[in-house]
Amino acid sequence: MRQRIRHWLWLGWFAALWGVAPVVYAATTPSTITVVMDNNYPPYTFLDAEGHLQGILKDTWDLWSKHTGIAVNIEAMDWSQAQAQMAAGRADVIDTIFVTPERRKHYDFSAPYADIDVSIFFNRKISGIVDADSLRGFTVGVKAGDACIDTLQQHHITSLKSYPSYEAMIDAAAREDVVVFCIDKPPAMYFLYKKGLSQRFNYTRPLSVGQFHWAVRLGNTQLKQIIAAGFAQITASERQQIHEKWLGSALTNGLSVMTTRGIIEALLVVLGVIGCLAFWNWSLQLRVEAKTAEQAAAQKIIEEQNMRFSMASDAAGLGFWDYDPYSGRIEWDDWMYRIYHREREQYANPTELWENATHPEDRAQKTQNLNEAILGVREFDTEYRILLPDGAIHHVKSLASAIRDTNGQAIRLFGITFDVTKERRAEQRQLQLVNQLTRINDELNSFAYVASHDLKSPLRGIDQLATWITEDLGDTLSEDTRNYLRLMRSRINRMEMLLDDLLTYSRVGRISDDVVTVNTHELVQAAFDLTASGGKQIVLHLADDMPVLQTRKVPLELVFRNLIGNAIKHHDKKQGIIEVSANPVENGIEFAVKDDGPGVPLEHQQRIFAMFQTLKPRDEVEGSGIGLALVKKAVESVGGKVTLESDGQHGCTFRFTWPTVIPEEQST
Repeated sequence: MRQRIRHWLWLGWFAALWGVAPVVYAATTPSTITVVMDNNYPPYTFLDAEGHLQGILKDTWDLWSKHTGIAVNIEAMDWSQAQAQMAAGRADVIDTIFVTPERRKHYDFSAPYADIDVSIFFNRKISGIVDADSLRGFTVGVKAGDACIDTLQQHHITSLKSYPSYEAMIDAAAREDVVVFCIDKPPAMYFLYKKGLSQRFNYTRPLSVGQFHWAVRLGNTQLKQIIAAGFAQITASERQQIHEKWLGSALTNGLSVMTTRGIIEALLVVLGVIGCLAFWNWSLQLRVEAKTAEQAAAQKIIEEQNMRFSMASDAAGLGFWDYDPYSGRIEWDDWMYRIYHREREQYANPTELWENATHPEDRAQKTQNLNEAILGVREFDTEYRILLPDGAIHHVKSLASAIRDTNGQAIRLFGITFDVTKERRAEQRQLQLVNQLTRINDELNSFAYVASHDLKSPLRGIDQLATWITEDLGDTLSEDTRNYLRLMRSRINRMEMLLDDLLTYSRVGRISDDVVTVNTHELVQAAFDLTASGGKQIVLHLADDMPVLQTRKVPLELVFRNLIGNAIKHHDKKQGIIEVSANPVENGIEFAVKDDGPGVPLEHQQRIFAMFQTLKPRDEVEGSGIGLALVKKAVESVGGKVTLESDGQHGCTFRFTWPTVIPEEQST
């Protein structure tokens, strides 16, 4: 409406100025003029379905030609091409042009004949676009040669993408090739509604208000006067007809033909409407009050949640920061200053502190990680050291996520930082303890091997001496002496067995072997076959469903060999049975080794898994007293558990669990 009023005011002024003026320069009046203009600026100029030019300006120039008798050659094209044609001297007049300081150097302009709002249109998915300055970080669509380009550049908006026409630019916006664009409002509304896109875009208040002019080349005053005189001959009625054709007609009032009765009826209707509006206003007020109460309650909840979040972040010692990739500036909250042991009053702008307080050896890596996060290579997740004012060094960890525009460019990084010094010191202490423990284990392993080897050497010498004595003295030895020598050699064998078992015990859980496929049926049978029966007739009963495992063979074989050997060695009869079975349990297999021997008295069941414990004197049953201790240590080294079931009179059942699969890195 403002544009139409502005248009008619200009026409009235123009008619008053030129209506009384004589047509001059008749002697030099041209027979034809060429006018260039934008070919796609509804409703002023646009093409019909057959590609013919139509619109307000087409009809106006046709009237001008009719009144002046001068033929008008209208060439409508992309706006940038129209300006190029005029600049090259291939046209006499350019229309649909705004005045800019640069254009005043080349053109002599007419008075304005229409006010045009120029706005920023943007996809409704985006918020925060209010003016030219808020466009920083976005690529803005513009029409090639448009005056809007100068306006944006004055605000230092230089990331622009040009299109040959407004329609091409709106088509690109529909595809989201560009989500923000600068455009004159009349063609924008026309194309958005025509293409069904009006609900997908919002627009700002006018970025600027341009004015349509026609113009001739600077200094061509005669042609300007001829054109102006021709427009003055167009009557107001003719102009009104053109505008009603393209802009439509206003609704007539109708009150002038209404009867008195009709007026009264209309007033009654108005009063009824007023009453309805009053009632509606009252009900609306009640709803507003209720909504206000809801919002107040919601605001209270938000404030409580913010308070809880603040308390949680304070308890966790989280510092929050906001980084601007364009300016390189960073903002800190109070906890960031606490982490860095600085006062906010001394560092209102912490950007320089963030860099200088970083340990010199960590600066390059932190900067690289930050740049990669800005480029989208990876999230910002880094740990680095900082220097405190007293010279102490702390470890901190920082995490951040980037906020990006529609082109994927980072416009903000929001992050947190927290102190991990205690954790790193604990890890360092743990590593020291692990190294120390590894060293001690290596020393123990070496000691056990050396002790076993060095102690066996004199034992073998004593055994050899006893053998020589027996062979040399022969029949001269008394029976008591012979018994002493046999007892001595038995003690030597027991000592060697003890040393071997001690060495094996020290290695369980520290010496690893490969994980292989183990058929436990074959493994148990082989262990039984290798175990001396001591002259007893012991039968092995193996369950048919013994499993096949992926495990370490040596420790499992050690467990079965000791349990089977223990059952045979302590059996109190010449004949006996050993039963071995397996049942699946959670995360493993439970094996059972059962015998029909004398059992283990209840009072001894708590100590049989300790080292050097035997139920009978070693002169009666040869053994080191370490066998069951070896079983317990081997089972527990893979995460299993071993138990004993016995009533103390009728046999024993040893049960132990073994994992189905042992990880390669687990040591046995």
